[in-house]
Amino acid sequence: MSKNFTTIVVCDTEYETSGGEFNLRPGDLPVPLCLVAHVLNENLNHVRTIKIWRYQLLASKHPPFDVGPNTLFVAYSAQAELTIFEVLGWAFPIHVYDLHTAYLANSNILLPYEPDVKR
Repeated sequence: MSKNFTTIVVCDTEYETSGGEFNLRPGDLPVPLCLVAHVLNENLNHVRTIKIWRYQLLASKHPPFDVGPNTLFVAYSAQAELTIFEVLGWAFPIHVYDLHTAYLANSNILLPYEPDVKR
């Protein structure tokens, strides 16, 4: 079954995990520095670019783009972006495409393990 998305959001965030003005220590949740997202339509045409810095992010109650059922959220190693969603208290995207996971799935050339076969 295929899903037709009306919006695609390609997103990247940067954040601090130690030190900085928040004096973060190991184990603390990261503090977002910035977010950049390219919003595309269903034909992959650019609609707009969103750039947000730390204090505007920290004041935001929800993502600056749709994360509903008609949107595909795309990121490389999406766990980082989704951690920032968690830190900010934002609703998670319903559909997430992680480019790092897709790359690993496509490039894994290890043969299935057969314990009785000598390698």
